[in-house]
Amino acid sequence: MDLITFAIVVGLFELVAGLAFVVSPVKALARVLKNRHHFEVHTLTNSQATAEGIRRAFKKHLIDCVKTKGDIAYFHFSGHGQQVPDQENGDESDGYDEAIVPFDNQGLRNPDGHVRDDEIETWIAALTRKTDHVVFSFDSCHS
Repeated sequence: MDLITFAIVVGLFELVAGLAFVVSPVKALARVLKNRHHFEVHTLTNSQATAEGIRRAFKKHLIDCVKTKGDIAYFHFSGHGQQVPDQENGDESDGYDEAIVPFDNQGLRNPDGHVRDDEIETWIAALTRKTDHVVFSFDSCHS
């Protein structure tokens, strides 16, 4: 059986809500995953890396593509992370969710547009039902 590998690499480098990001390392990571490790890589940068863009790409390029327990799913995010008050489920002992801040966020003081750890947990669960090889990496604060 051939090993099949899938990756999503997300990076923000424009000024977003007063924060500047660098995309060069993200492009380099995507090249290494593709050229050296033969991943099927989908890259989102800047205006592509909206909350909905990240969600759609995750479903289309990871959840829908991973088929066997031997497949590898890799997700990387480079950008701002933030702690925000826990949503209604009360699952955080410190009272805060960790979140990634997408391109279209509504500002750091309004976390409604962020992608929270609770949602990322559902993504991990969907992948681990399909494969034993799931890797997430974050180059951000509060990840």
